[in-house]
Amino acid sequence: MESKFDCLILNAPNVPRSEQSILIEPVDALTIATYVQHFGYSSAFIDLDRFGLAPLKAETRRFSLGVLVYDYYIPLHTASAAKIFIDIFLKLREVSEFILIVGKVSSYLPKNMLSKFPELYGCVIGEAEPVIVDILKSGNISNSLNSHSSIVSRKNDETPSSPPRQKHVPNIYEMIPKSGPIANRALCRIHDYIDVHSIISSRGCSGACKFCSTPQYWGPWRGASPELVLAEINHLKSFDINKIIFLDDSFSDDPERVSAICELIKRRRIDFVWGCLCRIEDVSKDLLFDMASTGCKWIHFGIEHGVKDVRMSIGKRFTNRRILEIIGLAKSFGIRLRTSWILDLPGATPDTVRETFKFIKELGTQETKLHFLAVRPGSFFYREKNKEHSFKSKHYGLLDEISIHTGRPNNKVNDNNKKIVELLSKFRLEMAEQGYQWVDNVKFWRRFNDCDASPDERFLSTVVTRYGLGWS
Repeated sequence: MESKFDCLILNAPNVPRSEQSILIEPVDALTIATYVQHFGYSSAFIDLDRFGLAPLKAETRRFSLGVLVYDYYIPLHTASAAKIFIDIFLKLREVSEFILIVGKVSSYLPKNMLSKFPELYGCVIGEAEPVIVDILKSGNISNSLNSHSSIVSRKNDETPSSPPRQKHVPNIYEMIPKSGPIANRALCRIHDYIDVHSIISSRGCSGACKFCSTPQYWGPWRGASPELVLAEINHLKSFDINKIIFLDDSFSDDPERVSAICELIKRRRIDFVWGCLCRIEDVSKDLLFDMASTGCKWIHFGIEHGVKDVRMSIGKRFTNRRILEIIGLAKSFGIRLRTSWILDLPGATPDTVRETFKFIKELGTQETKLHFLAVRPGSFFYREKNKEHSFKSKHYGLLDEISIHTGRPNNKVNDNNKKIVELLSKFRLEMAEQGYQWVDNVKFWRRFNDCDASPDERFLSTVVTRYGLGWS
């Protein structure tokens, strides 16, 4: 009798595939595969974005579930990825009894996905790990797929078409107290990615930024214990990895937890360098000192606009004075900084963009990321825009704008945006005079495949940036 495995987890590819010189392992998809293993079920993992469709086409094992992970935690995928979903699902159907898709698109547009892809059996709504384990535990996958409250299947039309705002959600990090959902890097070819590797140590966020889907999709902030974070650091260290980035939407949401993590790193004398994404309002002088003294070399701060009123209107409730204070403190501790900015926020004008560019120069962070707004499923802006019209696109009825923020306006170019684009061209030249390298194509990062940037090397970017540069 043919042996059957429980789950095949696939990280969806981009179209075209993501630039390989920036790719880290897809820790969100790996975590799903690992979570399945923690409960005693077998799982396999393939990263289609890194290795293409060939490993899937070569797969001969049989699985109860084939699960495609698309736009789940890490917001890298674009709507164009859907162009080859049918090829993926056709092959998955050969090796899997049932096919599921998880992520934000499956959560907010499940019936659309099911109508366009006949091989797809169901869409997981919201957080996926407990749902997949529930299905496997049921003993009757077909019945479970059609009755589970967090799945829209071909035979279940009663499930809500979008996840409700979750006020009480389980802490996935406490459901397996001793080991937690530490992503098992043995499931992937870990050294086939760039030299910085990732941990997601929390989910959710206490903020309410209107362009962000995190509060709606993931619910309240929930974090792994300091001990569990240290266990995952040591897991990565066992692969001879010495650069780690925490990809939590808000690593600093609980400052006391960050201090406790730093204390454990010191006590156990773990030697590595690391970076993270923080909120301006969370950090302090003492916290930045703790972080720097335990190897923190890089912090990303999402500031988004240089004019307070525009920033406040989207949920960023801190002053320019506070920004200057925190950036200055981080610099004094030798931490390399990246700030991100959205140029066409509601309320932004050419005048506010001029003020933003002036403020960016004043801050002088080593990395500056400039965006135009992306309307992500689950965000306030998505919900408001979805009220206006059906919001369809040529990519199988998905959203045109479900993507990472880009260096060009996504919406119809109006006079306001034309002026902002002109100001951006001028600003680029001004920043070049201050030593900033202009990055508008991800292929730029290939020059760092065999070398590192210097700690003071400066980049002004409108594309996805490479992590881990200048951390030595």
